[in-house]
Amino acid sequence: MSKIIIYSRSKTGHFQNYSKILSNTSKKAIFVTYDFFEYFKTAKFNQIEKIIFLHGERDWVLSILSRMIKRKTNIVLIFYYGLLRQNGIRHIFFQKIILKILNFLNIKVAQLEFFPSNFDNEVKEFIVPLNDPPLLDYSKSSVNQFNIINDEIKILLPGYIDQRKCVKEITESVSSIAKKHNNLKFNLRIVGKQVKSVSAMLKKDLDFPKNLVLYQLNERLSDKQLENEFLQSDLVLAIYKNHLGSSGIVINAIAFNKKVVFLDYGTLKEFRLELGIKGRLISTESESIRVAIENAIFGQQFNYSLTNREKFLSKRTKKLFANTLIDL
Repeated sequence: MSKIIIYSRSKTGHFQNYSKILSNTSKKAIFVTYDFFEYFKTAKFNQIEKIIFLHGERDWVLSILSRMIKRKTNIVLIFYYGLLRQNGIRHIFFQKIILKILNFLNIKVAQLEFFPSNFDNEVKEFIVPLNDPPLLDYSKSSVNQFNIINDEIKILLPGYIDQRKCVKEITESVSSIAKKHNNLKFNLRIVGKQVKSVSAMLKKDLDFPKNLVLYQLNERLSDKQLENEFLQSDLVLAIYKNHLGSSGIVINAIAFNKKVVFLDYGTLKEFRLELGIKGRLISTESESIRVAIENAIFGQQFNYSLTNREKFLSKRTKKLFANTLIDL
């Protein structure tokens, strides 16, 4: 029996969840692997109907090599940021050369969150749009939007915590807000596996006021743990340096009906426009982040309507995601 192979070099929760969505949706035999040698052995010695590479920016070379041994197999690459309009030799390399080679070899290219304004015209004809679904179960999320009724304001910074996540700037910003509003209690929750430099920074003696608690969970969270964190939060932060692509944290925050602050850039700028959010964060400097977080907590600039939320989520279901890839 022919198989569908799903491959990624990375075994992070994000890619595992994509694999799970595809496996649960397709009635065909699905083989998921994160090991190159296991992939190569399976692809070479079995009848393969389709190969789906979950990270096109990393695996485009392997997709071309796969075409050499699987002339008739349907091959699909998912791209995240490499094809978006941007400056630099890497972008020109992907746009001018690699994309055309992939097209010549009949390797299909799916772009996670395709907004035409972010792409050059010569790229658009080669791309299949693919919307990014919420990966968590948000069925228990409240329909009551943006009402901070807890004894303390819970600010959530979830996911893989690396240098791009502006942790230093965020801690400085939240500390400044807590000092200003010393009649309120704040809880900054940083949950997810931390890189060593971030972990070392957070172990230092931070200048936090008494009304601010820093909670850390330095490990990869299960889906259930993440769902609980989203459920109890008042505000979600997804502020990334040099980030052009989609964000599962932003999408899940919307799914859980939470205010979310993110940099107004690339794909996330299009999210803001689609949701009708008026508040904008245009810099990762501490002061800009402080103003945005304070506006999100105490103002309405980062609110969005239930109607816009429903429209946003209706285009981003797990079933649509899986069917788009399986039907390509």
